Amino acid sequence: MTVNVRHLPNAPITEAIIEFGVIPQDSVELSALKALADSLSEYGEFKPLYQVSSTIRFETPDNKPEAEVSPRVHVGYRSDPDESRKLVTITPDSLLFHKLRPYTSWGDIFPEALSIFKKYTDTDALAPVAIRKLAVRYINHIELERGSELDDYLRFPPEHGKDFGLSGYLKRAQLQDNRTKLFVNKTEIVEGPRAPGTHGVIVLDNDVYATEDLPDRVDDLDAIKTVFNRIQKLKNRVFFSSLTDEALGKFQ
Repeated sequence: MTVNVRHLPNAPITEAIIEFGVIPQDSVELSALKALADSLSEYGEFKPLYQVSSTIRFETPDNKPEAEVSPRVHVGYRSDPDESRKLVTITPDSLLFHKLRPYTSWGDIFPEALSIFKKYTDTDALAPVAIRKLAVRYINHIELERGSELDDYLRFPPEHGKDFGLSGYLKRAQLQDNRTKLFVNKTEIVEGPRAPGTHGVIVLDNDVYATEDLPDRVDDLDAIKTVFNRIQKLKNRVFFSSLTDEALGKFQ
């Protein structure tokens, strides 16, 4: 399929996430993460990030499932969105840069994310051993217009027969691009009306990432940039190949 990738001034992006996944050094203190967070005060107040895990046991004496929830663990910090609608998440094994709506451009947000990652890797107490993953995730929300059909928007809409009305839809595919060997988690969701006067929404959630052929050094920013440019190009191909020309025209 030939895809006409182009700039959309009114793209339906609600969140863009740039992820730098790393292999941490043997011991990373939370105080080092806090020090980095304090140096990024322009992104608002950083608050502790906790992780909670649970286990469900089915083999019990009375054959009733039992849930066990472990105590929450402090794993990092996340900032509150500032006025520019940007936030940062830092943990011992990852740094994520989020840009919320309104989206600007890749050329605007990526250099900013890369500069924060450089601060992360330049911090001796955090300096990771290697890169394990580079990823870009874009979440789009497209409001359906009154009287429209899904095939007005989606190139490959769900088939449900003439005898049924569609009230919801979820499709998730895990793919690998044959040319670039990059991976894609592609999710399409159709939700019914959320409030009076609305007509439903399509959610396109595209997560494109590399876990192979990564830069050898965490400080090789040119090599990191090269991988991310490949990821971004594939992300665009996935997005534009999902929507009809009619739908894309609404975002010009």
